[in-house]
Amino acid sequence: MKTFSFGKEYRIKSRSLFELIFEKGKKKATSAIVLWHLNASSFPQLKEKSGVKLGIIVSRKTGPAVVRNRLKRLLREAFRREKGALIDGSRVIIYPKPGFMPASLKEVAEQLKKILIKADLIK
Repeated sequence: MKTFSFGKEYRIKSRSLFELIFEKGKKKATSAIVLWHLNASSFPQLKEKSGVKLGIIVSRKTGPAVVRNRLKRLLREAFRREKGALIDGSRVIIYPKPGFMPASLKEVAEQLKKILIKADLIK
């Protein structure tokens, strides 16, 4: 069951790592989600080079806090299910576009898988 957890070790928490991914990473977009990604093994200044990490940014334009928090929970759960298939050392930031209002986890998972395939992050 350990492979299905999503603890703090899987989250991007530092501002400097967010900035590095925005600056040096690659950007991909679909109609619903914008994704920035970076492979940690190619950057010597990063301490941790293995594992997969996720950062989520949700704009206030998306809706009130209840809606934004639900969207973040759904994105984290969809990512948690896909993280085993991702390339080791991936650092990913997900930004759902303001018009993206999913009705279910299935919808979020489909959009996430679509953009991860587009970014060539799946093994």
